[in-house]
Amino acid sequence: MKDKLTRLVFLIIKFLIRVFYPKTEFKGTENIPDGPVIIVGNHAKTNAPIACELYFPGKHKTWTAGEMMHLKEIQPYSYRDFWGSKPAYIRWAFKILSYLIVLPAYCIFNNADCIGVYHDSRIIGTFRSTVRELHEGTRVVILPEHDVPHNNIVCEFQERFVDTARLYYKR
Repeated sequence: MKDKLTRLVFLIIKFLIRVFYPKTEFKGTENIPDGPVIIVGNHAKTNAPIACELYFPGKHKTWTAGEMMHLKEIQPYSYRDFWGSKPAYIRWAFKILSYLIVLPAYCIFNNADCIGVYHDSRIIGTFRSTVRELHEGTRVVILPEHDVPHNNIVCEFQERFVDTARLYYKR
């Protein structure tokens, strides 16, 4: 029952976001071959993951912060990653917000088409899940951009995501 309820809540949230979130058009998707493929793009803050969930064509899974999939990790991760660098005088409000988003975030990230990504020993599970999805013919969207500026438009890409292709090839 719990899974059905969280799925229903997720679908309602997804519908509401779709109503208010601008329609995103992905250019060049007609050039993506059928079958398993890895699509790499910049993260564009929260825009790319939301747009992928709502509008990316075909069966796909998007890499996302794995901490957002675990109840006990959502609050500290979201506060640190999303709002930790806010000015000290307002940080208290974002601390409260980081607690308020725990249940909706848990519902969203555990029902959306995503694969949890970790920056510790759990990364092995990320690679295994990704290779399994590719073997099942799923497109995998990886958004490896992180907080180190490359230029005034994009940030640097984390480089280890390319190991996924090597592991898939080996299998």
